[in-house]
Amino acid sequence: MNNPQLCNSLLATLVVFAAYAPTSSAIVKHQSVKQAFATGAPAVTVNFSDLDVARGPGVETLYQRLRTAAKAVCGTKDTRNLTALQEWRACYKQALDGAVEKVNIDRLDELHNG
Repeated sequence: MNNPQLCNSLLATLVVFAAYAPTSSAIVKHQSVKQAFATGAPAVTVNFSDLDVARGPGVETLYQRLRTAAKAVCGTKDTRNLTALQEWRACYKQALDGAVEKVNIDRLDELHNG
């Protein structure tokens, strides 16, 4: 979807699947958003209808909101425990990657993928 006017009316939802929740030992890689909500996976909705995502500052603000939301759904980062830190990083990456993919704005993809 490359139409920023259409995109800015959407909401991005970040869902952390059970595979990367720090308290989970199950590995579930392919799960729909609907299933994730049904299982109680953490989720944050990011509204960006107030942003002009056709311009740089709007896309940058949206990306920052998505990053903040990804951190929120993944919980506290424990830097003292290597396994927990790796799980947190995987959770954050999956949440942010999924949100950027769901929003589907070329400029956001470029910002995210460097």
